[in-house]
Amino acid sequence: MAELTGGDVKSFFVVFAALVVLAGGIISIVKNVKELRKPAFDYDHWRRQTDVKLDNDNNRINEIERADKVMMQSQLAILNHLRTGNGAEKLKEAQDAINNYLINR
Repeated sequence: MAELTGGDVKSFFVVFAALVVLAGGIISIVKNVKELRKPAFDYDHWRRQTDVKLDNDNNRINEIERADKVMMQSQLAILNHLRTGNGAEKLKEAQDAINNYLINR
């Protein structure tokens, strides 16, 4: 059988080290290619967040419109009462509408 010399062992380790470095480089390249293929901007996540914000804004606008409607009806009842001196029943209805709005919002 052939004897292993110091040069043979060194050569083995040099080749082994070169293979390890080469494998590390290949792994690094594969990771970078995966990152490049991944979109930089996650459109689906952005769209979901935008949909939630739009729903919140829509709900807020609807609430503002409801409040405006109640307040305008109340203002109309007050103006009618001031102009004619009548309409105490409408004032009570307007007050009830304001109370219901404030309680249920």
